[in-house]
Amino acid sequence: MKKLLIILFLSGLYAHVWAQDRMLTGKVTSAENDEALPGVNVFVKGTTKGVVTDLEGFYQIQVAEGDVVVFSYVGYLNEEKLIGTETTVDIVLIADIHTMDEVYVVGYGTQKKSVITGSIAKISAEDLEKSADLRVEQAIQGKAAGVMVMNNSGQPGDNLTVRIRGVGTYRDADPLYIVDGLPLTRDAMDYLNSSDIASIEVLKDASASAIYGTRGANGVIIITTKQGKKSTPIKVTYDGFYGIQNAWKKQDMLNSEQYLEIMNEAQANDGRSNPLFDEATIALIRDNGWDTDWQEAIFNKNALKTSHTLSFNGGGENNTYSSSLSYFKQEGIIAPGKSNFERFTYRLGTKRSIGKFEIGTNINLANIKRRGIDGNSQYGLGLNQAINMQPIVPIKYDDGTWGTPADFGVGLQEITNPVALLEYHNSKSSTNKVLGNIYGVFEIIEGLKLRTDFGGEVAYVQDNSYTPLYYIDANHVNDSLDNATTG
Repeated sequence: MKKLLIILFLSGLYAHVWAQDRMLTGKVTSAENDEALPGVNVFVKGTTKGVVTDLEGFYQIQVAEGDVVVFSYVGYLNEEKLIGTETTVDIVLIADIHTMDEVYVVGYGTQKKSVITGSIAKISAEDLEKSADLRVEQAIQGKAAGVMVMNNSGQPGDNLTVRIRGVGTYRDADPLYIVDGLPLTRDAMDYLNSSDIASIEVLKDASASAIYGTRGANGVIIITTKQGKKSTPIKVTYDGFYGIQNAWKKQDMLNSEQYLEIMNEAQANDGRSNPLFDEATIALIRDNGWDTDWQEAIFNKNALKTSHTLSFNGGGENNTYSSSLSYFKQEGIIAPGKSNFERFTYRLGTKRSIGKFEIGTNINLANIKRRGIDGNSQYGLGLNQAINMQPIVPIKYDDGTWGTPADFGVGLQEITNPVALLEYHNSKSSTNKVLGNIYGVFEIIEGLKLRTDFGGEVAYVQDNSYTPLYYIDANHVNDSLDNATTG
């Protein structure tokens, strides 16, 4: 009897649950033309349960009474529907007029999104404020479809590689950069401060970038800096942050005991009677506690990253102005004191209207200082040296001399003490540059304007390097004044 009651109870519970969940069907159409909308996202709010409409706008989804079903489609306002006892719900979506009226900067002026036929992606100032990027290219990363941004190294301030829809031309595949009407290459983009940018438009296809000819074959990135507004009192804004950086992960490497054991096992498995490290050598390593974590030895703990920007914006009845003074500094997470980037910039943008004529100027001053290591050489001064170094080698002996693999008979030619290599690496560069343009715009008739620009860039770059006399091991030595370099 007891078993019968349990079976009846479970059967009733199953029937109750089954009665709660049911299939909801319907059709989604557009309010503008009553046409079916394929690919509309239909999902139960607060869950991962969802479907998309088919080519004719129909959908079916499993729901329960009290669920809220959301209908979402690009270019349309979201619609939410509280489900009661109905089994069919038809939805009419309304176009998002605000999105369609958004203004985009193109090669020959501005256009509303609703009339653009080319492929253009836009990153607004609000999007840029969410990240603390050193370079403008980093601000594009992950925010524009079809745009790939790659770091060339971990060196602060190093150039980035940007590809828009892959490689479009032979050799130079970089896009063309246009900053306030001034065409630039990627090497000249290091002066620009993300806080000064109002918007970034990425012109991807030929129809969008045709006005730039062959220079736009790999796409065009149009950057517009912030401008003041007419009849607005001066507005002073400060934007800044202070942070630290650390390596989020280390390679799992052998310690000294593990290294000694595995190397001697390899020697025995090779059929050799004598171990690579005899008992005396093992005792010496243990007694002195030589167990070096070379990654820790070259990491820069709590590397600084800070930015400060003070901006002034405003305008009168016929003129506007925007000015900013900024400072940025970032230290590398490798090679303490040997890898960093520091930038001071000043920007001034003015514009004045005289009847149908408008004249404007943009001036940028920048001082950039760099110190860095060659992060991309096969066995340079980066992590390649550290992860190939043996843990039994000390950084320094008690007498102050450098420890090297050759001291233990395990020299690897290119590989040696990375801390010692960094000690003798001294290079830095300083760049002073002026960029700017002056432009005039004349409105011939409504909707037709004539614009002329004159701009340029002047940069003075000074590189300094010094290599002293030193001896680390037989393969890493500078014992002649002829080999010592200064510059």
